Amino acid sequence: MRTTFVSNGLEERPQGFYERKPFVLFIAKDESEVWNMEQVLVDEHRFLYAVTSEWKQVELSLHSQIPIVIVLLHKDGEQVDPVIDAMIRQYCEYYKVSVVVCNRERTVEQPRLFNYSFANPYDKKDLIELVKKLIQLRSTSYIDLETGLLNQLFFERVYKWQLAACKRTKVPFSLVFLSLHSYDEWKVLYDSLTLREIKEEWIDQIQEKVRDSDFVFSFGQENEVILLLPYTGGEEARSFLNRLENDSKPLRVSHDDTESSVDLQISGVIVEIRQSSAEHIEVTRKAREMMASIEVSSVATIEDYVKKEVEPIKVTIIEPDDVFRHVLVNLMNRLEMEGFEFVIKDFEDGQSFLDSDYYQSAHTHIVILNDILPQRSGLELVYELRGMPNTNKYLITMLSTRRAEEDMIYAFESGVDEYIVKPFTIHLLEAKIKRLIRRYR
Repeated sequence: MRTTFVSNGLEERPQGFYERKPFVLFIAKDESEVWNMEQVLVDEHRFLYAVTSEWKQVELSLHSQIPIVIVLLHKDGEQVDPVIDAMIRQYCEYYKVSVVVCNRERTVEQPRLFNYSFANPYDKKDLIELVKKLIQLRSTSYIDLETGLLNQLFFERVYKWQLAACKRTKVPFSLVFLSLHSYDEWKVLYDSLTLREIKEEWIDQIQEKVRDSDFVFSFGQENEVILLLPYTGGEEARSFLNRLENDSKPLRVSHDDTESSVDLQISGVIVEIRQSSAEHIEVTRKAREMMASIEVSSVATIEDYVKKEVEPIKVTIIEPDDVFRHVLVNLMNRLEMEGFEFVIKDFEDGQSFLDSDYYQSAHTHIVILNDILPQRSGLELVYELRGMPNTNKYLITMLSTRRAEEDMIYAFESGVDEYIVKPFTIHLLEAKIKRLIRRYR
């Protein structure tokens, strides 16, 4: 008894169609420098590639598809663009991508990082062999050999990256766990080869629908594909699944000389993540438990990680007048904004603020100060803050009786974000503080 797979009216696919080829990114000022080397590898059908020299194109390439090897090709005397160099270093820190530096001068100057290799750009044969070895090493490290999709190791690295981006940008991402609803029935009806070909066709349909920035994983479960959709909320993820199901193409399988149609009905679990504390092990466990409880082809949602995290924001009030300082402190204590918690401290003068360690923080820091202060003026304090590392974290509002246009312009040019002329209403100050936070967060 033999079961054979029949494609849905399509031409028979060439051998190796389902192989996910590795992606190598070349960075070179002159594409002709790359041609001889990449032509050898392309002829062997070993990899996909891209060539660029502009940092924006490098950034686009890194976000569109994950390279497993990056090759920096430079002639003697040329230096790598510092923006590109920094971008690659940060990228490699998360994804552990191999980097090959091809410049005899840089082999001496470049610090020897654990994932950096060095090659003589004039010895093309050795360079090609090195790239081949790194491709093989990284492919087996990051690719699930059963499906050709990205594996658990790579999932953990991408997940970590997305959590960091979520914390920084406050934009969610979503995980989508998918399975073929009738898979257990097919295991009884069809042989393993047919099952594999059905699954490969299903994966291929998924790959056609995902964006270049999305990731498709497979690990730990026979009948499961996991999608990671960056910068995507739960509603967008559900819309994607609706399109995937509506555009799904039925397959015909031949079994005991009888052809039948196979509908690729899916069950899914969507997990929208807005919390940087969400551990991937816990998220995966909950999604798989919910998937196991789904009895019909449908899509469920886990909302445990939808609530936004509360971000602490430091508030410093610097005002010499005791009564007015007390009024400002009460205002900030009453101020409520969803997703933010205000930690407030007040000072009589700017020097005592600088002498404390309160200004040291990686969090957003609102500074409300009078322009006239004991010891050091408000503008002197602004100069001090704007000269510190990560100065953009300070959102500075200056209160002043000076209403001349040149005074305001001078304050803004000195680094003040908001300038409020006395007298003013507390409601106006509250509105401006809220707008300032929304603008920068």
